Amino acid sequence: QQQQQQQMLRGAVSNNGARGTVARVPQVQTHANGGTTLPTGNMQAADTGSTSVVSMPVGSTVAGISDASSGAGVMTWIDAILKPEDVEMQRNVRAYLSVNMDEGTSSLDRTVQILNSRVVQKSYGTEKRLFCPPPFVKMVGPAWTTGSLPVVCVSIDDDFANSVPIDVEEDRTTGGFIARARNLHISDSDKRKTFFLRVKISVKGAPRPSAHGASSDTTELGVFSSAPIKVISKPSKRKFSLSNMDMRIDSGLEISLFNRVRSQSGSTRFLQGSPTGFLTSSSTWSTFTIVRKGVSPTQGAAYQSGADFIHYNMDVVLKCRQSNLLSSTYVIRKVEKNVINTSDNDPVSQLQKVAFYIKGSTRMYLTMLNDSVTVQQSTGTKEREIVSDHSIFTIGSAEFKEYTFCEAFRRMWPGEPPLPMNPVPTVRCIKSLGRLVELFGENFSTQLQVWFDDVPAVTIFRCDELMLCKPPDIGSYGDHSDIAAGNPKTARLLLVRHDGVIFRTHQTFTYGVTASAYSHPEKKFASQGV
Repeated sequence: QQQQQQQMLRGAVSNNGARGTVARVPQVQTHANGGTTLPTGNMQAADTGSTSVVSMPVGSTVAGISDASSGAGVMTWIDAILKPEDVEMQRNVRAYLSVNMDEGTSSLDRTVQILNSRVVQKSYGTEKRLFCPPPFVKMVGPAWTTGSLPVVCVSIDDDFANSVPIDVEEDRTTGGFIARARNLHISDSDKRKTFFLRVKISVKGAPRPSAHGASSDTTELGVFSSAPIKVISKPSKRKFSLSNMDMRIDSGLEISLFNRVRSQSGSTRFLQGSPTGFLTSSSTWSTFTIVRKGVSPTQGAAYQSGADFIHYNMDVVLKCRQSNLLSSTYVIRKVEKNVINTSDNDPVSQLQKVAFYIKGSTRMYLTMLNDSVTVQQSTGTKEREIVSDHSIFTIGSAEFKEYTFCEAFRRMWPGEPPLPMNPVPTVRCIKSLGRLVELFGENFSTQLQVWFDDVPAVTIFRCDELMLCKPPDIGSYGDHSDIAAGNPKTARLLLVRHDGVIFRTHQTFTYGVTASAYSHPEKKFASQGV
């Protein structure tokens, strides 16, 4: 068994990506409990490429660090010893951190935002039911403005052979660019019930080898996926059940609102938010967080079975994601052939027709009239209110995906095409595990290493959703002012790919340090957790 473990450790030594280093394991020590120890001091690199990588069975011990997690598989340990090319990377990380890191952002970052409806209707025959609201792609950050206009293609599958680049224009609100996919639809021959949009973004620059072998002056940054999109034939009129729970509108969900007086798409108007109030647009739309404000005492029993759902005749407020505009209190009402239904307390469903009564007013409703947003009084009687087409909104939940990366320091190797940015790793949360830190997220790989500010950390790859790392000693940081003053040291966590691409995580790690810990090396690692 010991021989098998040694052979596995030696045989599992892997190459770290396209230009990784093959590391040799000079000695393997086997413990009585079956674990193994790899002495880091004896680690030797066989080349001068990227960070050394060693794969080992789960349950192994790396330089005294035991993997406490359970389960079968192989974990990969990434060394943190700085080699000449890593010293250059450390300078790059310092430059990245020094440029406008307010709220975790850097002016060197490129951010891709994909916004789309969660539900779309299928087309039948020659009819084309265009996705409404139309998906759009935002490219946010000053780094986008340093070159020419990016080239954006959007497809409902992975095949871009027949896709045509969509129009890209400057986005004055963010300082980047925006591209709208206005002509997307899904035919009745497509039997998928759920799909993803694929967004391919390229930038022009100096000619270099492409992924297809030929030289090209266009560099593909990557293919980015939207959130999942559900396909339906038409809005459901059935009562809610376990089979259609995904069609509900939850409190706290982001939604889009649009008004269509006639069936033609040219008459569609989308509700927008601005710092000064609501606006209407035929091309741009905003997302609003819809929140239940309270339950009427006379209607409380009707809501007990679904307290987190938005129900008809419930008090709600809208908050615009883009402008932070907060609306007054509305009562969301069901509309059937322009007649207000005040007796239906069912949950609100996707792509239903609704109206927003101004709470406390005399039958006034939010209205999009021509190019402005106003209020309009209903006609008819109090028992049978009738609203105009301009006061009827289609409601649907919206999905948002964001990818951020910095490729300003990406290494290029002669004769090889650059690696795309995708898959972009994301970190949902981190957790202290003794002397280790666990990172939970998605799209992790052996090509990634965790950095604490400008200091690399020993990184253990478990799977594409879990990595572990050992925080560096406090004395490893160049700035000791906080430590000397006895203040806690907080480090920002980054993921750095082997080719120099940097991904921010929005996560930090705090050391609990006393003044005496700075003067006693054996006490430098005194973590209070995350």
